[in-house]
Amino acid sequence: MPDATDFRLARDLELPAFAHVDNDWFGRAVEGLETEGPLGPWITYIHCLGLDTSTWHTIARTGGKVSISCLIEQTLGMGRPAIQAAIDHAVATGPSADAVSLGAVDLFSQMRTAFALQRGSLHQAEASAPVSAREILRMATLGGVEAAHVDDMVGSLTPGRKAGVVVLNGRTLNVGPECASFTP
Repeated sequence: MPDATDFRLARDLELPAFAHVDNDWFGRAVEGLETEGPLGPWITYIHCLGLDTSTWHTIARTGGKVSISCLIEQTLGMGRPAIQAAIDHAVATGPSADAVSLGAVDLFSQMRTAFALQRGSLHQAEASAPVSAREILRMATLGGVEAAHVDDMVGSLTPGRKAGVVVLNGRTLNVGPECASFTP
């Protein structure tokens, strides 16, 4: 687990920092680190399972980002992915595959899993409004580049930015992207 020194070094070197946050104990550690001053928008918290409301407020207040690995978290039985908590606290959130040995690493599998998990909770007692396909797509695109700390360079078709355009082949079973690059 990174400590205040690691986060301070990342900040001073203007580098992004990434930290696995997947239980209540580490959540309390996040709040403790804030008193030492090293938390900020350069940090992406991975998983964020079991965090209490005050920890989510800390992440949101300091501009932290979140990366959620729905497929892996479910495969390993780690708990319900924190999609709704991230949405509720307006924290920039992107998907990740986490471990290539444990499941599909393509972005479409990650999006389908996130969408299905959110829809699966609709009939629970404290269900939130259903997440839309548009929200999942936003997480996978803009949310992903925000969580990867490259949103100042990519993520939208804007003059002066580098941008990737994905062309889908609708004739394939999984609608995976074509893997061809084009350089003008």
